[in-house]
Amino acid sequence: MHNSEYHSICFQVIMPLRHLNLLDLLKELEKKGPDKALYSFKNTYFMDSMLSKDQYSQNPSYDQSVPEYMHMLRHLVRSQKHTQHRVPKSIFKTHQYIKTVMAHHHSSCLKGHKCPREYVDQNLAHMTHYRDGCQRAQAKQCDSYKNKTIEDFGILRFKEELLERVNKTLTDIGWVTNLVAERGA
Repeated sequence: MHNSEYHSICFQVIMPLRHLNLLDLLKELEKKGPDKALYSFKNTYFMDSMLSKDQYSQNPSYDQSVPEYMHMLRHLVRSQKHTQHRVPKSIFKTHQYIKTVMAHHHSSCLKGHKCPREYVDQNLAHMTHYRDGCQRAQAKQCDSYKNKTIEDFGILRFKEELLERVNKTLTDIGWVTNLVAERGA
């Protein structure tokens, strides 16, 4: 069974939309801009408040075999809107020219160097944020994120591998037991 002391380990993921992994995405980005120190990704939101109570049971596109603890694989409704590139976003950083970093941006570059940034096309990849609702910093724009939603099945490309790896890890560390029996396999 589930250990109720732990809820969410991961709440955001850079989701490649044309690649099967982040390494291939980075290789493509480096070909386009080999001199870049930062790659910035627009955010999109998967808010729990976007789901109706019967979201999973009434929609045939939702896979009922995905366990409840696999929230990201079950939550397939997101905001149609992405954040702008100038607002806090997630980035990949190289350490060739960057001196100090913070969570969403660099603070300074090495003396005599600039830290050029590449804004990644949202059709190539985006940052997926899973949360209950809007944060205070988004209060003014909250309705524009929540009111126009779309189904996004991008994560389902990784479903089988995620189920296998997560279930093995959770079983290995004792958070869940006998997953095969629980899933009815």
